[in-house]
Amino acid sequence: MAQDELFIVTYQYPILRDTTTIPGNGKAVIRFLTGNPGVWAFHCHVEWHLEVGMLAQFIELPEEIKLLEKPTLAQSVFYSLNRFIIIISEWLILI
Repeated sequence: MAQDELFIVTYQYPILRDTTTIPGNGKAVIRFLTGNPGVWAFHCHVEWHLEVGMLAQFIELPEEIKLLEKPTLAQSVFYSLNRFIIIISEWLILI
């Protein structure tokens, strides 16, 4: 099997996670359905790549974003606090 064949994703063998490994000097072709309005980050999980600006954003369904209700400050704080509690709870389970 050729090296290139190891990274071919087909309908028969789709990506099963939201991440993929790309070999050095390699590439990945992605295709996805749009249906969730918002601004979504597309990035590598290597920290210094983010530090030097290697991040892209997809703006999905911009016209629908304009119709979304903006959260109040109280809703934003509650959501952030709730996420923090969930993350800490999951972390404590791992210890």
